[in-house]
Amino acid sequence: KHTTFLKYLPTLIRAAENKQVFLYVDPFTVEGLDWDAMDQLFALVNKKRSIEILLNFNAWSFVRRGLAALEQTVPDVDGSVEDDDVIDADYDDAPSIVRLNSIVGGTWWKDALKCDATFSEQVHQVATGYCNRLKERFAEVCYHGVKAKPHHTVPKYYLVFASRHPHALRLMNDEMAKSLYTLAEKARPSEPMLFEMRPYDLVPDPSELPALVMEHADRAMRRDDLIIEVIRARFCEFESKAIRGAIEELLISGQLISETGKTRINNEVCVWRASGK
Repeated sequence: KHTTFLKYLPTLIRAAENKQVFLYVDPFTVEGLDWDAMDQLFALVNKKRSIEILLNFNAWSFVRRGLAALEQTVPDVDGSVEDDDVIDADYDDAPSIVRLNSIVGGTWWKDALKCDATFSEQVHQVATGYCNRLKERFAEVCYHGVKAKPHHTVPKYYLVFASRHPHALRLMNDEMAKSLYTLAEKARPSEPMLFEMRPYDLVPDPSELPALVMEHADRAMRRDDLIIEVIRARFCEFESKAIRGAIEELLISGQLISETGKTRINNEVCVWRASGK
């Protein structure tokens, strides 16, 4: 039976009272999103309901609409840094500010667009702001920019994940990191190169992982919690097994210490940064 997402929300809200709900939202640009309507479902998280959401948030489209609504200059689409296969780059009528407020749940987005930031920075700020709103309901919120081409600097959209449980965050991170690896393989040059020519956000540098682990190991915590801390900081870049491997190497080198004094540990064992490291 054909219907719209927003019309179907009451059914999802009723289902969430006694069922686990995983919601995948893939709107046409930003149309179909309405914060107040969706927040009726999100609010059930505070009642300990099991709700998770994977959302395609088109911050690129929202920023262009927002600039037009605020009567500011909307930059021309630059195919060298962003997707030029667009469907809503120009407007005959400026989008409604009221409608834009309803999409993201407030007027906070105006500050992000009234600053002197570049278009790319504005897109990032709006995506971050939207995630901050989700954090009012969900304990775990992370996002990853998805680009049309590896060399682009402006994401086509952001894939946002929200859950109340860190284990769900780790599972989603690992699956998305695998997908990133698949995309990186497609972008691999046909001929071997002396240096890595693919962009960092497509091929994260594994040599940065030990320093990242050390940065977050500033207090005693279970290995499992340390892995989650690293994932929160760099969502969709490194699989949890790679982070575990980095922790083990740091234990072997003495840069990390475990409460058992061993280098082979399980997730329940606490680790911390060695003094002076």
